[in-house]
Amino acid sequence: MIIMCCTITRNVFFASSLCAKRGRACLFAAILSVLGFGRGTAAQPGDADVLRQILAQWQARQDMVKTAVWEAEGVGFRRRGVCSQVAAMQSSAFSDTGPVPAEDVRFDLQLRLWLDFEHNRARKEWVYYSCGIDLEQGRIEPRSEYVVQVYDGSACIWYYPASHNSAWRARDPNFIDAFTKVPPRPFFDPENEGVLLAHGVLAHGSGVRPPQQFRIAVDPTLLSVHAAAMHEGRECVVLRTSALRTYSDTFYEYWVDPGRDAAIVREVYYSRGRPYCTTVIQYAPFDGTWMPSAFSYAGRNDDAAQLHVKALRLNEHLDPDLFRVRAVAGMRVQTPEGVFVVDRETDVLAAQPPARSKTLGRRSLLTYALWATVIVGLCLALRFLVARLRRTVIC
Repeated sequence: MIIMCCTITRNVFFASSLCAKRGRACLFAAILSVLGFGRGTAAQPGDADVLRQILAQWQARQDMVKTAVWEAEGVGFRRRGVCSQVAAMQSSAFSDTGPVPAEDVRFDLQLRLWLDFEHNRARKEWVYYSCGIDLEQGRIEPRSEYVVQVYDGSACIWYYPASHNSAWRARDPNFIDAFTKVPPRPFFDPENEGVLLAHGVLAHGSGVRPPQQFRIAVDPTLLSVHAAAMHEGRECVVLRTSALRTYSDTFYEYWVDPGRDAAIVREVYYSRGRPYCTTVIQYAPFDGTWMPSAFSYAGRNDDAAQLHVKALRLNEHLDPDLFRVRAVAGMRVQTPEGVFVVDRETDVLAAQPPARSKTLGRRSLLTYALWATVIVGLCLALRFLVARLRRTVIC
């Protein structure tokens, strides 16, 4: 009985923090909900008001930001053999490969991120650990990579500066300095996707993913109040999304701290009813609200990462050139038109294959030689037929 009374008292306090700005009606409904006979899966009185206030605070987090610049650094972890396991899932050619990496790996992480909410643009500079799986060559080469990802509002560019990737770039003659994708592939990695949650942006289940659109109004029908829970000594509301794809037990779970402007402190992705990966966010006071001071991520295969925020700047002017990548002569790029070497300085998105007369590589020369042989052969055959017809007419 004492435990029940303590639980009810705790939840009444929790309900009051949610409804501090919404008046007695909300508080009364929320108190009714904590006096019920357990949460279960059915909606409880007050849930709609609780969810409505959380969504309003998430929308406020989006609206307060025109631009954001993040800088963070930390460490990551990959267990022994994870790269060979991933490669074997992609191709049977790697099924007999020994464990790669041979030992557990710890590596440095560095993140610089520019977000333009007004124009749906983003730039990310990311130092991370890559398995370096080459399906064509049948090769696995784990390495630290430095990649610049840019979304300019219409297309996505992946750029690997030679100055930061010289060690492994020199060993790959087919190295591609930059490639473009339309529409863009996923821009945020699990290790840094928590930045979006800090801005009240939930990409999953909305049909569009940042940076194609940053200000995404969350559909209230996608979420439901699941429970109240404690996180690091603070009362939280636990929300769950509706089922994803075709699995009824695959969904996202968000732990929300109502006392910190509905900050999402924990995100858990469940796959077939089991936790698949978890992001935990620590917050600190920032300019009248709460923003992250650190992120931690734990995924399947014991992948893990920790990032500490070094700097965060909001609503400063961003140079439009941040969302462009310049290609210089000699750079190897891949566009929808194919892979080619740029012969002059230009914007990557404007790069065009050089004129044929200037790009006769070995394969092109062989092609031209083959066609020349065929044409000469046809001419000789035609000449032989003409000569034979003439002899026949004379006889």
